[in-house]
Amino acid sequence: MLLGITVYVLYRRNQRLPLTQTVKVVLPEPLGVEEVEYRSVLVAFEDDESFSTEMVATAVKLAGKRRRGIHVHSMMTVPSNLPLNAEMPAQEAEAQAKVEEAKLIGGQRVTGHVARVRPGQAGYSVSEEAAEIKSEAIVMGLRYRNGVPLYDKTLQTVLGERPCRVIVVSDPSDKPPAIPSAALAETAP
Repeated sequence: MLLGITVYVLYRRNQRLPLTQTVKVVLPEPLGVEEVEYRSVLVAFEDDESFSTEMVATAVKLAGKRRRGIHVHSMMTVPSNLPLNAEMPAQEAEAQAKVEEAKLIGGQRVTGHVARVRPGQAGYSVSEEAAEIKSEAIVMGLRYRNGVPLYDKTLQTVLGERPCRVIVVSDPSDKPPAIPSAALAETAP
């Protein structure tokens, strides 16, 4: 018992605390952290990219509670051997369907259009559209190939131009199932 009392006294003196009074620890006040909210968000879909509800849901969250604007930029690649205004009804209908699906998820605040681009120019088209509509954030998808994230030319161009914040959304359904650690241990040399 004497050992306990001695340790108590030494500890309290070491911490410069009074022996007979209870001292409450003062917790720091939490910072005034608020959710990030953008006035306008641009969601970019390429023609070879499937519609992603994750991207639109992310844009809706970023646009916030004040019901800010969301613009869908659905791109349709026109081959170089055709004029830019060439008739391509199937591709145009597919691109327009992405805009309409986004409107179903985001409601009335979602607008969008189909943009015709040349091969390799999609990233510049997204950057120009973001600057034109004064977007505060761009939401783009990250694709996977054989379990490895694929930073394609469009994403690299938008990140290089970076007219505003760029949010890259990874669709969980694109990722392959994880390899169990036991299988990794068996394959290790």
